[in-house]
Amino acid sequence: SGVNTGLGSDVAGGCSACLLDAQRYAVVADKVVAQQERAGVHGERGERAPRGQGLDWKHALHLATMGGATALGLQHRIGTIESGKAFDAVVLDAGGGSIDLFRSDTTRSLLEKLCNLGTEHNVAAVWVQGRRVHSKD
Repeated sequence: SGVNTGLGSDVAGGCSACLLDAQRYAVVADKVVAQQERAGVHGERGERAPRGQGLDWKHALHLATMGGATALGLQHRIGTIESGKAFDAVVLDAGGGSIDLFRSDTTRSLLEKLCNLGTEHNVAAVWVQGRRVHSKD
């Protein structure tokens, strides 16, 4: 409690610079820690970290957006799309990669699929400070 946490990515931060991968890895890492706790595995000094609610795709998306902005102290300028904030945005295309799509998919189920299965191939466009910096067009 009291620690602002965000999720980010950069070239030296792991095996992928894709933030969708970072979100997925965070969810998987949380599941590994939870499994270790259930198995009675503790830290080096025998300590157990307090656990709250498990990390799912919704929490990972929050960490990658508003959580990151808050951790950097920039929540008043970035992190959500609203009037008065910088327009930093990524447009994702669920049909741009290898995600199975069905007529019954809802907006929420498409977002969940993108968070769980999306790759850089699903990134259709990127805006930074209101300027389009990437587009598949």
